[in-house]
Amino acid sequence: MKKKTYQLTTPWGFQYSFTAMSIEEATILIEKYNGVELKEWTKVKTHGNIYKLDTGQVVSTSYVDATVYSSFEGFLANLQTSGMHIRKHIPTTYPIQHIRYGLKEQKVICYQIDRQELEILLNTANPIANSKPLVFLTNEGEVITEYGFLYQEREGYEIIKTFDDFLRKVTKENWSSKKRSQMAPELKGRNPFGKEFLNHIHELIDHLPLILACPTKLLTYKENSIDKLEKYLYRNLITADFADKTFLPLLAYIGEVGVRQLEGQWVMRYDEIFNHWYPDVKKRDGGFKDMYRPLMQILDHTQDQYYPLRTVLFSKGNSS
Repeated sequence: MKKKTYQLTTPWGFQYSFTAMSIEEATILIEKYNGVELKEWTKVKTHGNIYKLDTGQVVSTSYVDATVYSSFEGFLANLQTSGMHIRKHIPTTYPIQHIRYGLKEQKVICYQIDRQELEILLNTANPIANSKPLVFLTNEGEVITEYGFLYQEREGYEIIKTFDDFLRKVTKENWSSKKRSQMAPELKGRNPFGKEFLNHIHELIDHLPLILACPTKLLTYKENSIDKLEKYLYRNLITADFADKTFLPLLAYIGEVGVRQLEGQWVMRYDEIFNHWYPDVKKRDGGFKDMYRPLMQILDHTQDQYYPLRTVLFSKGNSS
């Protein structure tokens, strides 16, 4: 068969290529560049095998032909877009916990509930006057509000444990009326160390093995360690609580890999509008990676799309 190469860009902006070729040509590449079978990935396929070459390329074989991916992360990205991807597990049983942070960085915990439970609760709840959209306060002091009020264009309702929490959440939601910062408002409250984050990087990283239930020896600060951590990450149920605990330690580790392996530089960035500090890695060309963006997508407990963890390391960023 005639070789043909394709250039692709994923929905999250990652670029890679793959080349279709005959099984005979692929076999020559595997032998020439010391292909090592990736057995843990081979089992994802219904037939054929997966090999990683010394060049960093990945070869996927079938009975009659083969595909050579430009990189391991490209291979993973193709698995996602082809539907043969790692499964991301998110909560599907009500009540579903959600975590947000208020104006003064207070953690606000709320619970999404289903319609049947809502009807039961509404029978014992009292309307809060002049509330738009609909908000209820139960006899036990809990607040019930339309889910669409806090998450646009989605059905459902959620419980916020106290009315004070509800007021703090409303205050934060009203921030959208301000001029939106080009920085990171969604990181408000997620960095308790503030400007001193850089002094706590290794302390945060030390928590990762316990959080992900992975061996400490995996933390080698090499690029391929991120692939190994990914397997442990996606074995977990990505709940709001898990995401909240995992975000900063994982950001610290991936950022440190970027500093050591890609000649990046840790920087603290200050968001003047939302009044908080957050960490990032500056690239060799002077731009910022905005690593938090792909990591928050990966840890989003409401979406089950799979994204390779390497997209955080190689994030190109939207700011400078």
